[in-house]
Amino acid sequence: ARLFIGLTLADLGEQVSATRQYIQRLEVSTDQAPSSELLAALAEVLHVDEEFFFMPLTNEVKEDQGHFRKLQTTPQNIRYRILSYGTMFNMVVSYLDTVLTLPEVNTPSIPVNTVEDIEMAAEACREKWGLYLDAPIVNITRTLERAGVVVTTFEGVSEKVDAFSLVRGRPVIVRNMDKGSTSRA
Repeated sequence: ARLFIGLTLADLGEQVSATRQYIQRLEVSTDQAPSSELLAALAEVLHVDEEFFFMPLTNEVKEDQGHFRKLQTTPQNIRYRILSYGTMFNMVVSYLDTVLTLPEVNTPSIPVNTVEDIEMAAEACREKWGLYLDAPIVNITRTLERAGVVVTTFEGVSEKVDAFSLVRGRPVIVRNMDKGSTSRA
């Protein structure tokens, strides 16, 4: 939750009158338990219910599972924030998968090694989805959603994130609206 809203350990500690070191111990140790007053303050600052801190963290997105297009130019604090977004959104998608009937995942897995392979994979995908080979895709979002992909938008992340992808059970595409143009999103 701290990473999700973009706070450092020091920022959060300052807002709840605790040291950075104590906040870090709370995050990494199951032996640490904050007072009820501090728990309430943490929940308020992080915009979550107190119960949030006691929920199991499922399908956490680790740094080695995400792929950044420009890893070297994406600052570490922004990478961690994006990974927290991925974790939280993955929890939402997993829940939705249990209460809604989402379209079956119908995304082909086609290995590519050359530019020609990319072209052939694109054509095979168009054929699988019933699209014309020589016409533009009218609405790429709807096309992807029909194939079982979840498409969403995260705003306020960072213009420094060029691209991020994650391989999970249900494909997710996240558009970054901080890029300044819809074609870059």
